Amino acid sequence: MSGFYRPDEDTRPNILINGGMMVSQRGTTFDSTTTPTNNNDTYLIDRWVLLSQGNDIIDVTQSTDAPTGALNSISLDVETANKKFGILQIIEQKNCIGVIGDVVSLSFHAKTTGSSIGNVKAAVLSWDSTSDTVISDVVQTWGADGVTPTWTTNWTAENTPANLSVTNSWSEYKIENIAIDTASAANIAVFFWSDDLTTTLTDTLLISQAKLEKGSKATPFIGHSVGQELVLCQRYFEKSWNIDNAPGTAGDEYSAAAFAYGFIGDGQNLAQAFRFLISKRVSPTMQTWDLAGNATRTTIFNSANAQTDNVNSASGWIGVDENGFTFNEANLGATTGRAARHWTADAEM
Repeated sequence: MSGFYRPDEDTRPNILINGGMMVSQRGTTFDSTTTPTNNNDTYLIDRWVLLSQGNDIIDVTQSTDAPTGALNSISLDVETANKKFGILQIIEQKNCIGVIGDVVSLSFHAKTTGSSIGNVKAAVLSWDSTSDTVISDVVQTWGADGVTPTWTTNWTAENTPANLSVTNSWSEYKIENIAIDTASAANIAVFFWSDDLTTTLTDTLLISQAKLEKGSKATPFIGHSVGQELVLCQRYFEKSWNIDNAPGTAGDEYSAAAFAYGFIGDGQNLAQAFRFLISKRVSPTMQTWDLAGNATRTTIFNSANAQTDNVNSASGWIGVDENGFTFNEANLGATTGRAARHWTADAEM
């Protein structure tokens, strides 16, 4: 069974965030031309890192091809043949400390298209160095066809990955009773990947309803509401655009961008303060855009309400912490009336 909560079901909480792939704040399609691009070791759909044997190996899409009871999946479309690829979620220590030293079970739904992706594996990994200060590229060497990768230093697989024989139809796959027993484990992660070096262009691997839970048996997938899932994701990434608009989208002047929008007080400087909707894991890395979608710029309105652009937005941060930011726009000119900017806040691991 799958879907949303029913009180008569025997279920346990999902340690993974966005296992149903419903939230994708950075966009819904990622390739070599988008921002962010489909490079190796890049966060794309919320909380999921693309790992691949080089850049532009896989186009990533938030797909509506999904198992029964789900709205979305992540679709990994082969763009460079004969390379390995996968997706990873790293779990913050606060969210996984309760299972370290215990056992967990992993379940997910998957399917393929075409015939070249014949070897799909999954692993639960442990990080045994400083908590929450991880190396997100867990693969040191991808290895030969069908051979499990060599893991980056301080990452250890807690199960022995095996070919799950994923087919062209949606099915559920379970790896149960995984002992998290690596000494000094501080974080855990879940990694799904294709182990084939004989892939064909446009063949795809689709994954949805991923669940990691405490216990020796996997129980049915339980999805959060989309609002709850978004809040969980925003601890790690937040943007000023409306939820359906990817960073860099032109417009949204009077919606979310209004929170980073203000009037000039003295004709020269504008300090704007904003409190994040959700406090971040750590002080985030900030990026700005003007209202036309140009990075590291601010839209300036003169006294006649006409728009001009100021390129100083890369250097105006005067305070960023887990709760919000203050930004100072300097040397705006005596005729300036107001200014606005879009932004993203990235606190991923």
